[in-house]
Formats: sequence, structure tokens, C-alpha cells
Amino acid sequence: MTVQLDDVTVHFGRTCALESCTLTVAAGETVALLGPSGSGKSTALKAVAGFVRPSSGRIRLDGQDVTELPPAKRGIGVVVQQYALFPHLRVEDNVAFGLRAARRPKGEVTRRVAEMLGLVGMTSYARRFPRELSGGQQQRVAIARALAIRPKVLLLDEPLAALDAQLRADLLIELQNLRREVPTLAIIYVTHDQSEALALADRIAVMRDARLIDLAPTTTLYQTPPSAFTASFLGNANLLPIKSSNNEVTVAGHVIPGVQPISGKELLCIRPHAVRLGAGGVPGRVTGVQWRGASYQLTCEVADVLVRVDLAADGAVPAVGADVQLVLPSEACSLVSR
Repeated sequence: MTVQLDDVTVHFGRTCALESCTLTVAAGETVALLGPSGSGKSTALKAVAGFVRPSSGRIRLDGQDVTELPPAKRGIGVVVQQYALFPHLRVEDNVAFGLRAARRPKGEVTRRVAEMLGLVGMTSYARRFPRELSGGQQQRVAIARALAIRPKVLLLDEPLAALDAQLRADLLIELQNLRREVPTLAIIYVTHDQSEALALADRIAVMRDARLIDLAPTTTLYQTPPSAFTASFLGNANLLPIKSSNNEVTVAGHVIPGVQPISGKELLCIRPHAVRLGAGGVPGRVTGVQWRGASYQLTCEVADVLVRVDLAADGAVPAVGADVQLVLPSEACSLVSR
């Protein structure tokens, strides 16, 4: 099922929570809405679900206008951060809730509950209550409940935000498996975590100040971000002011070979892992060293700008105060607007 937001705007009183958002998500596609708190991403998801009514614009599912349709009539599965399981119902009854509300035959309910619990690896927990489950297990049950009604669209609103690091990693794998198990499912995934977006999404929509500002396939957006905000928010890129002359790009007076000037692009973007230390690079001075287990991250000052550099933990690491030269490979560089 195709999901369309057509110039959707949402106001809460005088506050604009979402402004002129236009987005299409195809069947079988996962689109991540990525942005900081207050950027409008959850409001966009709630508009699709029917939980909030647009002030203007239309919501369409497979071309059908559902803007005025109540949530229960849209056939959409929704999973939120707080799990929202019924505490007085056992796991199997939570998963069956939507099916029973739709008055599906008892045999179908039993079959679908067993199928969904098996899909998320929770079959042996069917008779437990939510209070007897871990946070990760509760979230799996919430996903099973959302999928039990056979939705063609699944909306996930910060589903891993309340979990610890290991549980987040485990559920990311579960969600990747889910995409393979249900290949026609259209998924909108709201998150402020770039690693989740990179792991799951076919495309990423970057949101800021209630607007969708950048939208592209995940690899494209990561490798060649169109704006400074997207470059820094997605991948924590280094952004260095440049000067252009004689068809060359310079950083701190040093020519970056292989990088051509682009009109309107005033910053050079490069990820910390792509920067190398070596002769012939941009001169800088180490101002900080952080050990991160498998790697070190250096902070280097280059012409009043701080540049992050990732180094392998098994190599030589310069000390704070050391003068270094930063090699910026042209294949890892892109130019972005401010």
C-alpha cells in the first residue's frame, strides 16, 4: 500500500507542528523520519495514523483520501515508544485484541496470534502478563499486535528509544528480519537516532523546525548530504570552510586535490573515519583524545574549526598538543551549503 502526505500542515493552537509536508512511501519501502525533538516527525506519523487531524493537506492510502477517516478504519499498525500494552491482558490476548475488535473468527484469531508470536520470537511467553516481560520483550509483543491485523502500513514511533543498547541492537535485527518476512509492508520509522535510520531505511527524510528539509536514498544522503544540517545530524560529519579559486578548493590554505568547486557550496564535508594522519595534509593541532574501545577519536583544531578523526586503537595515537597533518581523501569529501 502506498502512503501519501500531500502538503500536510498541522497546527496546535498557534504552534505549527508540521508545515507543508509532502512525502510518498511505496509498498515494501521503509522511510525513516529523522530529526531532533520538535522537528515534526512524530506529528507526521500521527497524521498518517489518524491520531491528529491536518489543518490543511490530505492523507492518502493507495490513492484513497483517508484524511477524515478515524484511525480504526485505516487498517494501519502502530507501535509507539511506551509499548502501550494492556497490563491486565496476557501476551496472547494483547496480540489478539485488534482481531477480536474486528470480530474475526476464533480460529483465525488463534492462528494469527500463534503466527505473530512466532515471528517475533515470543511463542513461549504467550501466557505471561506484560509486567513479567523485559522492555525488549514488551516491544516485540507490541510489534506482534500491530502486525496481527495484517496491516499494509506499519508506523513505528521511536520504538527503541526506551531500551538499553543491547536490547536496541537485538530489536534492530528483529526489525530487519521483519522486513524480509513481510516484503510488501510499507514502514514509516520515526527516530532521532541516526544508526537506526541507517540500518533500516531505504530512504531517509530529514526534518527540522516542523519541515521536511532533505529526502533521498539512505546511501546517497549519507555519502553526499545536500546541507550542513543533514551532514552533521546524519553521521556527525566534519564541516570545514573552504575557499575556491582557479578551479581549486582550499582548506586553511591547503589545496584538496580532486575536489572541484561548486557554486553555492561553502563547506567541505568529510566523516571522522575517512580522515587520515599523514604527510602533505592540512595542518592542525590535537586538542583532545578519547578512547572508545576499538578506536580513538581525536579532536584537532584546524584554522579555528574542530575536526574529529577516528583512529584504530592498535595504531600510534598522537598526544594532546601535537602538531599533525590531516589527509582528506577526495573520494570521501563532498561540498555542502551552509
